[in-house]
Amino acid sequence: MKKFKKLLLEFIVAVMLSLSIPGMAMAADAGVPGAMCQSAGVWQGLIKNICWSCIFPMRIMGIGAAPEGAAPSRPGCYCTDQNGVPEIGWQLSFFQPVKIVEVVKSPWCSPFLEGTMLQKSQFDIGKSNTNQPMTATEAGFYDVHLWEFPIMTMLKLLIIGECTAEPYIDASLTYISEVDPMWESDLLTLVLNPEAVVFANPIASMVCAADCVAVTAGKDNLAAYFCAGCDGNLYPLTGHIYANDDAVRTSSLITQRLLTKLNRHGMVMR
Repeated sequence: MKKFKKLLLEFIVAVMLSLSIPGMAMAADAGVPGAMCQSAGVWQGLIKNICWSCIFPMRIMGIGAAPEGAAPSRPGCYCTDQNGVPEIGWQLSFFQPVKIVEVVKSPWCSPFLEGTMLQKSQFDIGKSNTNQPMTATEAGFYDVHLWEFPIMTMLKLLIIGECTAEPYIDASLTYISEVDPMWESDLLTLVLNPEAVVFANPIASMVCAADCVAVTAGKDNLAAYFCAGCDGNLYPLTGHIYANDDAVRTSSLITQRLLTKLNRHGMVMR
């Protein structure tokens, strides 16, 4: 009788384990996207993580030190509104953090939104062909999102006139590479960037190596506009990165490619 009870107990335990293991596996699979999409802590450290001293120097109505690309020294100005009516304003020059670029390995992941998946695609929409093996020099593919983040306007720290070039008043998602077919295909992006044939090659990469040396020495090399300093080659304007195993350099290069691409498309201004 005791042996029967022992066998019955072992049988019940075995059945319970067999029922719970698939559930545990499903839970683990369901948790993979969340584990791969971490929060950047932007909203949690909204005050302490922003370099407030970096907004200086500031020039107001022609008074103060002039930052690079500053407004003229005259105090007043005017512009026209949407109806063509002139509006009187004042000159204001300062550095303002207005954009956030997030470079992600997992499609649809948004660290800016506390690690939220913007879409849970059932058909791998927006993902690259991960089933194809990478070449010996390819480091990976990255997606990128551009957020408008006018923090000074959001916190109402400055009275900024209506003539500002930044029309946004809160955080807004303005570009997402997962829905842009040109961000994934090096060949398709040649439609709008045919000069990539000239610049995306080993010879141009050698020029970029020399540009890295010049930038490290503190010299500007405006002739090598197709290079991103020590980060690598700007071309092709896609998410494919080759032979770059540094996460910071990769994010910096992807960001510069994005700004170059959107400027070419007329979506961002200098």
